[in-house]
Amino acid sequence: MTYIEAANTTLEQFYIYNTAYAIQQEDRRYHSAIQAWFIQSVKATKGNGKSAKSAYKNFEDFYNHKEEFDKLFEPEQPARKVLDLADKNRLLNQAMKGGS
Repeated sequence: MTYIEAANTTLEQFYIYNTAYAIQQEDRRYHSAIQAWFIQSVKATKGNGKSAKSAYKNFEDFYNHKEEFDKLFEPEQPARKVLDLADKNRLLNQAMKGGS
C-alpha cells in the first residue's frame, strides 16, 4: 500500500489491512516452522550415539503457533506519534517527488 492509498483509507480500513497482513506473515512463519520442524526432527538431537533423542518432544515445544497468533491481537504497547498537517504534507510531497 502506498502512502497515497493509505491516506485515502479510513483508519478502520487501515487497521484491518494491517491485521490481515500480520496474519498472513504469521501464517508464513508457521509454515516455515513446520518445514524447520521436519528438518530438525531428522538432525537435531540431544545426547550421543544410542542415547540420542530428538531435541523437541513435539511441534508445540519447537513453535507455539497459538501463542504467536494471539500476539497479533494484543494492543500495541508504544503509542505512535500523530502527524500534524505539515508533516503529512511533507511526506506526501516526498512520495510524489520519489514516484516521478
